[in-house]
Amino acid sequence: MLYFHGYTYSWRNFKKHEIHFITSKKGNKLLVFKQYTYAKNFESKYGVSWTCSSRCSKKCQAQVTLSNGGKFQVLEGNHTHPPPVFYVNDDGRYLRLTERQLKNASVSKEDLVDSDYIEELID
Repeated sequence: MLYFHGYTYSWRNFKKHEIHFITSKKGNKLLVFKQYTYAKNFESKYGVSWTCSSRCSKKCQAQVTLSNGGKFQVLEGNHTHPPPVFYVNDDGRYLRLTERQLKNASVSKEDLVDSDYIEELID
């Protein structure tokens, strides 16, 4: 079972979709689904709504909802951008890399997070 912000989610619902939670450099929890990150938008009695973390910068309207019963539902929208690339710092926080950082190779390749693996955080 996964416990997040007072809600319980069943792993059997998530294995198919590979949902994980990571901590950003600012200490915020982000939901990760299919290599894209989502920030918590709001909670209601029906569940938690998450919007693409690039909603403002890239005007992306993709949204995800996790219901209180542990069911996953993609609400709407395709992403208007490629998935982000992350670097894990010494504190274990995930840092999103900019296109400039990737072009300048300011981070060694072995320090990048493999897009098929993101550490699960269970609260």
